[in-house]
Amino acid sequence: MHKNQTEGIPVILVVAGKKINYIPYVVSNLSLHFEFKLFYVICPAKDVDRALSYASGINEKVVVINEELIVPELNLSKVKKHLKLTLSKTPEYQLAGWYFQQFLKMGFSKYATNHEYYLIWDSDTLLTRPIFFFDGDKILLTQGNEFHGEYFFTIKHLFKEINLQSVSHISQHLMVRTADMIELIDSLQSLDQNWWQKILSSLNGKTPFQFSEYETYANYCISKKPDLYRSIKRDWFRYGRSYFNCDIPDANVNSLAGQYDFIAFEDWDQGLLKRARARFLVLKKIIAKWVVA
Repeated sequence: MHKNQTEGIPVILVVAGKKINYIPYVVSNLSLHFEFKLFYVICPAKDVDRALSYASGINEKVVVINEELIVPELNLSKVKKHLKLTLSKTPEYQLAGWYFQQFLKMGFSKYATNHEYYLIWDSDTLLTRPIFFFDGDKILLTQGNEFHGEYFFTIKHLFKEINLQSVSHISQHLMVRTADMIELIDSLQSLDQNWWQKILSSLNGKTPFQFSEYETYANYCISKKPDLYRSIKRDWFRYGRSYFNCDIPDANVNSLAGQYDFIAFEDWDQGLLKRARARFLVLKKIIAKWVVA
């Protein structure tokens, strides 16, 4: 993708806790490869000052927003309250933040309607090289390397008329057409329930993790607007933390630029066994390319 294809599109980073420390690294990494000039950092009220401090030395415009301002009448406490009813077997405090951050990414569409598009980017992910977000007028949706049946069960419950995809689209980022996300949200809204309440009410309680904003948006848009979206495969790596044996600030992701487009650093990806697996996967990929060549 040429840099100017992303000019004018804002990037959304939903952060909390230690991931606020990643702000300058993620912003500089994205700016290195694209013409992103505006970043919205959405975080808890208690973290706003710290986020502003980390953003103060960045050349690009970074707007820090208290998360409770994104979706009217929605906050972490209300998500906890609803999860008590829906996921009674799982302590609601363990998952409320996980569901809440997804609603923030979706609800941003109504917070900043002046943007035709916005890019959701996971704050634990770094690019190794530029990637395409568009193919002509079509938005490219990156396929994931996992498949959670419960996510698709929830999607089908919410949108009975759509055709489900056979692959996942959970891939650390999502280019959103604002009007389409608003349409999705409005289709869930009713007189007696807000859209996010409708989502939480649809969970069947069989497992703790039952909804994905990435999966929902991809399935909704590919099914309803096939002329505007295309699903593609990319080379990306989810095991950056174990492979490099360090966190984002100390990782030399450029060393894998010949193998992967971007690399994620998951909190759970730690330990000797996970490091051995990560090293094996990278070596396997290098050998496969060498054999083909």
